[in-house]
Amino acid sequence: MKRIKRLISLMALVFIGAAMLSGVSAAEEKLSLKLSVKAESIELTWNGSKKESYTVYKKTGKGKFVKADRVTGKKYTDKDLESGETYTYYIKKSKKVRSEQKKTVYVAPPKMKKSSVGSKGVTLKWNESDGAEKYIIYRRAEGGKKKRLAVTDENSYKDLSVKKGVIYTYTVKSVRGEAVSASSSAVRTGRLTAPELISLSKSADGLRLKWGRTENAEKYAVYRKKGEKGKWKKIASVNGKTFSYEDKNVEDRVKYSYYVRAQADESRSIYEKKSISQLCLKAPDGFTLKVSGKKISLDWKKTEGAESYQVYRQTGDGKWKKVKTVKADKYSEALKSTGNKVSYKVRAVTDKGKTAFTAVKSNRGVDPSKPMVALTYDDGPHPVNTHRILDALEKHGARATFFVVGSRVTDYKDCLERQAELGCEIANHSFSHTTLSVSKDKTVREEIEKTDALIEKYSGQKPVLCRAPGGSVGKAAKLTDRPFIHWSVDTLDWQSRSCSKVVSHIRKNVRDGSIILMHDLYGSTAEASEIIIPWLISEGYQLVTVSEMLEARSGGADGGKIYYNGYA
Repeated sequence: MKRIKRLISLMALVFIGAAMLSGVSAAEEKLSLKLSVKAESIELTWNGSKKESYTVYKKTGKGKFVKADRVTGKKYTDKDLESGETYTYYIKKSKKVRSEQKKTVYVAPPKMKKSSVGSKGVTLKWNESDGAEKYIIYRRAEGGKKKRLAVTDENSYKDLSVKKGVIYTYTVKSVRGEAVSASSSAVRTGRLTAPELISLSKSADGLRLKWGRTENAEKYAVYRKKGEKGKWKKIASVNGKTFSYEDKNVEDRVKYSYYVRAQADESRSIYEKKSISQLCLKAPDGFTLKVSGKKISLDWKKTEGAESYQVYRQTGDGKWKKVKTVKADKYSEALKSTGNKVSYKVRAVTDKGKTAFTAVKSNRGVDPSKPMVALTYDDGPHPVNTHRILDALEKHGARATFFVVGSRVTDYKDCLERQAELGCEIANHSFSHTTLSVSKDKTVREEIEKTDALIEKYSGQKPVLCRAPGGSVGKAAKLTDRPFIHWSVDTLDWQSRSCSKVVSHIRKNVRDGSIILMHDLYGSTAEASEIIIPWLISEGYQLVTVSEMLEARSGGADGGKIYYNGYA
């Protein structure tokens, strides 16, 4: 028995040695070939060595095998292909070492065209792939999993199952028999919710259109129609963080209509058309409001072509109501109480429609016997955060004082227009945020005068108050003979950039007559304002401007003095 075992071991050693002498290992006696169809190629892989050479043989359709290439390694990519054709391959290392033949059909993925979005769904289109018998459509919702949607023998497909506000990614594969292509390039699209058109009003240089944010929108396209019979034309494209557009290319006494399309891709627009119109005629000029006891008197200049004027009033509930249509250029009425804020605006009516509104004018509506707080914001305006703060003020019928930096005013003049419309006070914080206490006399005057001019140009308000950057007044108060405003509650929002810290600090330190310092450059401050404004009102505080507070508590502000609060 031992002799037999030795004999078997000896034979095995002889066999292994023979194999080593021939240069062929047991693992190399047969190559295993795999084929993988890619978008523009067929990829061949096999169980070879990265350092040795192999010959690739290829047959097209029913033709003969030809030598395709000689490669080192265990991978080969064939890009010399025609869609719909059958290809057969095998790999050879030597006469004795070769793979079995492997066959596959190459079908090119379809080339996608632009998608279109209608009121009911999304339509996809693509170029036909040679040899393809049908196509498989795949869809993935934003944040979801890829799903097989449908199979069609057409080169288009309409997806009627889309949900409004959801972005989808589509891909398509070509099919021939059992062969399936790689995926086409992806198409990202969906049926976004139409932007809500908020307002269209007369601005300093034309018409200003405002709309609400649309979820997933990356940009907005603005379309305009001139007159009743004009054609819709795209006039502007703005980024997805901007929600307004000023059209300066307008003519007097012409009606313009607008709509906005939300877009979620560089080339595909997604929209539902809803339009808003406005006659481009200047609102009545010279609008003034005077108070005598309980009597309110309104005056304005006549508008050329106007047949009548509509007077609107806003009371404590925040709603505007048309109170009278008059032929004359004035209107007056008696109020029930002098302690409530009442605001007015006027527009002219012509045979072609209604003009823009005048700026809003309000009585003071401050009760000196009740607690009050003045919220103040420095260093703005800011294109996003200032509007967030104004949204909160408007929602709760409150007002604040904005100490603006002159160099920022022109770029964000729409902020000043809205601040004035809401009855807020716009005050001077220098032109370039320079330290006034160490500046030359000429520089101090220029810093204040340049900012005054811009505030009055874009808001209609002639600023009364100033605040020195960093609170460093020095000689500036006497030099300009203007009231300078400090503060009694410093939130340090510029330092913490924390909503919770700002809210907590105000809640702990606020009292009747507080002047609270914040900055409308920061999103955290805007967020804090959205919390603290309704809280202060719930605590019984009137949210007033600094001038309103000082007038109620001390009869107004005197030039050359510095004020820290409005304590009773």
